[in-house]
Amino acid sequence: MARGGIRLVGVFAHPDDDVYSIGGSLAVERDALDVTLVFCTSGDAGPIWIDGVERGELGPVREREQAASMKALGVDADVRFLRHPDYHLPEVPLEQLVGQIQEVLRQVRPHVVVTFGPDGWSGHHDHARAGEATDAAFERARAGWDAAPRLLHVGTPRSVAERFDAELRAAGNTDREARSLLALQGVPDEDVAIAVDTRPVRDTKLAGIEAHRTQIGELERIPEALRWIVLDTEWFVQAWPERPAKPAAPAASLVGWISDA
Repeated sequence: MARGGIRLVGVFAHPDDDVYSIGGSLAVERDALDVTLVFCTSGDAGPIWIDGVERGELGPVREREQAASMKALGVDADVRFLRHPDYHLPEVPLEQLVGQIQEVLRQVRPHVVVTFGPDGWSGHHDHARAGEATDAAFERARAGWDAAPRLLHVGTPRSVAERFDAELRAAGNTDREARSLLALQGVPDEDVAIAVDTRPVRDTKLAGIEAHRTQIGELERIPEALRWIVLDTEWFVQAWPERPAKPAAPAASLVGWISDA
């Protein structure tokens, strides 16, 4: 599991946010990427979908599940936990959170940073806060770098989200359950800069998701026939630099996009 030469920092709210949103991309390009992952919380307020785990143990358990997920993906990541209170991330002083993320960016000097956009992908307030703080940290940190770094937001094209909603309704599921994967928000299709086909590593990504055993209900909410929404493609919005008025077709890989940008 050698680490590659393109430095990527992903900043997320909870363990498992990463594997759902960028896990396939990391697996596809594991040999080209040097990955650092920052989690603002350890997910200690999340549900517990298996027996044998007490509430007070959940944070440490989820940190171990994160390590197991990376092993399943075959990704040698430098994983850092800020351990802020789960579900209460917006209550953490923004300057404190920005400063912590900025320090990681200063240390790593990444070529690309990946986080959530303003919609938090699923509308989760912790996700949105993690993205807000990362955007601010990126804005401050990039000014001192020799090479221009790039910023991406994970996202789902609006047309894809609408298709998913229609298939959910057809399957008899009309409850989009706020903050869950059933509530994925849509971004304008034209904002998508990268669309990674993760079907070649579908089983690998699924194994990475299933390593988060305490959170397996998140996947099980999605009917098996509709799990293409998280297993087959990963989409990214180019947050920095700004895309041209007439953007080119989405790139097919993170590394290709970085190389061509």
